[in-house]
Amino acid sequence: MQPWLDLARLHAPLLIVLAPLIGAALVMASPSARLSWLIAWIAGIATAVIAVDLTNRFVLSGGALTRTQEGVALYLDGVASFALPLLAGAGALVLIAAAALSNGLGAARATPFALALVLCMIGGWSGALVAGDFVAFSSPLKPRG
Repeated sequence: MQPWLDLARLHAPLLIVLAPLIGAALVMASPSARLSWLIAWIAGIATAVIAVDLTNRFVLSGGALTRTQEGVALYLDGVASFALPLLAGAGALVLIAAAALSNGLGAARATPFALALVLCMIGGWSGALVAGDFVAFSSPLKPRG
């Protein structure tokens, strides 16, 4: 189990981006508003825990974290080390508070959409924070050829 956890910790910036996006997809696929809230809550808390762990390792190591060689260069820098746990934690609190949304007047149909939107916002801004530069952030948008 420990090698899998070490691999996950090595790829923590990627997990911070993918966890809320996968959570958003699962939220949209859930049949009920309460189940979608539970899935969103789990994805938000998982993202916040990963962000706090990554920031803790970044601060304790003096800013020297191992960067991965695969895929887009995602890593933590000075500003992101403060903003990433703040963003993930605030997003998790918004998702926890969103339980009242499913109790609103006919809002049960809109609940999965609202929760998925919040999760996409968390994933997108987290990706912007851990991207090495704007070129790395927008590289999936560039035409290949």
